[in-house]
Amino acid sequence: MASSFLGRHKGRSSKLIKEYDEKLLTQIAMAMTDWNKVKDNSDRVINAAIDDELYYQRQLARAKYLYLYHEARLRGTKSKQLMPGTEKKFLE
Repeated sequence: MASSFLGRHKGRSSKLIKEYDEKLLTQIAMAMTDWNKVKDNSDRVINAAIDDELYYQRQLARAKYLYLYHEARLRGTKSKQLMPGTEKKFLE
C-alpha cells in the first residue's frame, strides 16, 4: 500500500514540477522581452529627465529577468527556448 501511495505522489509531484517549470519559462520569456523593449527605448531617448526613469525601468527589468533565470537554474529547469549563455547577451 505504501509503494502505491508513493508512486501516485511521485507522479503528481512531477506533473506539478513540469507545470510550474513551464510557467517559470513563460515568465522568463516575458521578462526577457520586457527588458529588450526597455533597453531599446532607453537607447533612443535623449532627454535627461526621461532618461533617469528609463534607467531605473531598465535596471528593474534586468533584475527581474536575472532573478527568474537564477530560479530556473536552481530548479534545474531545461528549455530549448533558453539556451546557455543567453544571459550574456542581455548583461550589457
